[in-house]
Amino acid sequence: MYDEIGFVYDIRRGALHDGPGVRTTVLLQGCPLDCVWCNEPASRPRTHKKDPFDAQPMSVRDILMLLNQDRAYHEASGGGLTVSGGEPTDQADFLLCLLNVAKQEGFHTCLDTCGVFAASLITYLLPVVDLFLLDYKAPPEIHKQLTGVNIDPVMATLESLLGFGAQVHLRCPLVPGVNDSEEHLEQIAKLSDRVAGIEILPYKSLAMERHQKAGIPFQLNYIKTPTAVKSQRWLDKMSTFGARNVGLG
Repeated sequence: MYDEIGFVYDIRRGALHDGPGVRTTVLLQGCPLDCVWCNEPASRPRTHKKDPFDAQPMSVRDILMLLNQDRAYHEASGGGLTVSGGEPTDQADFLLCLLNVAKQEGFHTCLDTCGVFAASLITYLLPVVDLFLLDYKAPPEIHKQLTGVNIDPVMATLESLLGFGAQVHLRCPLVPGVNDSEEHLEQIAKLSDRVAGIEILPYKSLAMERHQKAGIPFQLNYIKTPTAVKSQRWLDKMSTFGARNVGLG
């Protein structure tokens, strides 16, 4: 289990926005989605010989060494390990090994997921994930247009996790003029009664810069990072729909 190898494109130590406390966030390569605003183009497997985003093979033991170096920060802040991507379940065997070892070693664990994975994985994830950070990206009618997949598997994962009593936070990226319709804000607000919390993630133009660096075409060059006033208006609108436990991520 400790020698299982995964492909990691980044490790962010001291992360503050990937779950509670100070986190060590491991980003795994691979993703079934193709979001037009993708903030992590490095998550897509690449073929260039000198790609700046080439993933590195790492063992569970390698990552455990880093976790132990960061343990004092985790314990002081209520933090721990977050596995993100891309979509971590694309490397399911490695993911489960890493999470099992992390739990055995006493680390709090978060899984940051788009929710598109085999339903059979959930029973293996439940014992080793303390908090699921689940993406809710767009309203059903345009979800496939914006992400490449329809929303059905995402909602099925959400329903399954809630049915098992899992702790779930929704993460909702909002892009001005793309997926911030009043109808979508109302749908997010309605879900707030069923989950432990919701994070609104305002679009950042960093996505464009990362695509340019990777040489990947980007569709949203014309979109600017929303102002603080705009972001607050989203929260205010959701509040009128009865949203609770909603904040900016």
